[in-house]
Amino acid sequence: MKTFRILGIVLLVGYIYPATAQNLYRHKSGSTYGFYDVNNTLKIAYQYDDALNFNENLAAVKKAGKWGYINPSNITVIPFEYDDAWYFTQGLAAVKKSGKWGYIDANNGVIIPFSYSDAADFSDGLAWVEKNAQIGFISKTNEVVIPFQYNAANSFESGLAAVQKNGKWGYINKSNSVVIPMRYDDATYINDGFAPVKFGSYWGYFDTYGNQVTDFTFSTHSDESFVNITFGNGYASYTYKQLDNYKKGDSEYGMYLDHLKKAVQIIRKNQSYFSYAEWKVLAKYYQKIGDNENYKIAKKNSKAGGSSGKLSRPVLYLGTAPLKLAMTNTYHHFPLYAELSGPKLGLGFRYNTITNYADKWKFGGWRDSEDENYPYSGKEYSGLMYFKGKKNFKPGLEFRYGTYEFSPLSMTLTDKSTGLSVIENKSPKINTYDLTFILNFRKSWKFLYIESGYSFGLGYKKWDFGYDQGQFTNSLKRFEDKWMHLQVPFRVQLRAGIRL
Repeated sequence: MKTFRILGIVLLVGYIYPATAQNLYRHKSGSTYGFYDVNNTLKIAYQYDDALNFNENLAAVKKAGKWGYINPSNITVIPFEYDDAWYFTQGLAAVKKSGKWGYIDANNGVIIPFSYSDAADFSDGLAWVEKNAQIGFISKTNEVVIPFQYNAANSFESGLAAVQKNGKWGYINKSNSVVIPMRYDDATYINDGFAPVKFGSYWGYFDTYGNQVTDFTFSTHSDESFVNITFGNGYASYTYKQLDNYKKGDSEYGMYLDHLKKAVQIIRKNQSYFSYAEWKVLAKYYQKIGDNENYKIAKKNSKAGGSSGKLSRPVLYLGTAPLKLAMTNTYHHFPLYAELSGPKLGLGFRYNTITNYADKWKFGGWRDSEDENYPYSGKEYSGLMYFKGKKNFKPGLEFRYGTYEFSPLSMTLTDKSTGLSVIENKSPKINTYDLTFILNFRKSWKFLYIESGYSFGLGYKKWDFGYDQGQFTNSLKRFEDKWMHLQVPFRVQLRAGIRL
């Protein structure tokens, strides 16, 4: 029972009574405890062997093997005379003396005699106590409200208490009526109107009226903060499915419809961005609960691939250029694209490796005749930024840098000063810098996308011939005019890949 009571203390004081009047919090240093305030200032020096946090203006502390209570000024209000002690809740505290538990008030008056083998804090006007290895619940006047018949119990919260009998857990109300049957492997405290129960290895949730509101799909639960996006999605999915089992006039239909509304609120509260698939699910929920305004918004966002609406979640696109990837005869490209697309803006990166490729339009100056190309290999890097236009159009800018090395060329180099010539093999290099305007169109499905478009702009070439141009001339034709360092790149694009 000690374990269950400790769990109850942590939850009841940390969750049901989340803030103490003094805002002082215990802290351990070495083997002793002291208290800090919210500004991280030590207010009560380290001097106690054990301590609980303040509640109802008093804190239980231990010194020289005995427990007593202090106020925020560190004045001893209740003497150090108890073997064990717990929080003050609802005006009373459970304390242990001479091997038995009873309850005292803030003046150290014994309100409930020391007659129990274990005891818990009061909550909802009742406290569980143990006698003869059985658990029951008493009032603050020591009246037995719920008979001693359970093997374990948690404190009441929201009118229900988890109890164990014959090795199984369920929930009872203050009249000792079973609200959630005792057929589960574990149960804990009501939290935000939900009762967590464990069946096998997984947890599920009921409402305080005993209606199941989720499947048993949660591997863990938190006593303090489980109402998150994962819970919300499971809650909505279960209640949505239940609605198909009832007619609109049924009370069960109205009950699950209210739960679905609450589930959608939890989802929207706990998640800021949604993918198109998530918008599609939300649209389905909104349609079921009759929220036409939000249904239209969600439907629009789902059709837009999650790209519109202020709550659209950034989407990661990973792709390649299928036509370039297919160039595998004597040369090939291996382009990779990665883009992170937000509600209004997208950022991307492109990387491409080129092997044994040749084209006239990019490096036409490296040919001896109009019909001859020289193969080259290289790498290209680019960063791009684009804006979300209407109907999936993407206008934007791309900066591309490329570095290329030609296959060895036989050059006749002539020394300008001596007139002597020599034939050498050189591998000229070219670096290119492009800034282009892009206009693409993207079509997205659940996990796939395809994109096409074009780009055009202005570029710059920088040559490295592999020899000193001030000393030598070569026999190959090339453009000498300075303006020919500039280029006007125009590209047609086709990409495909996956979206995450």
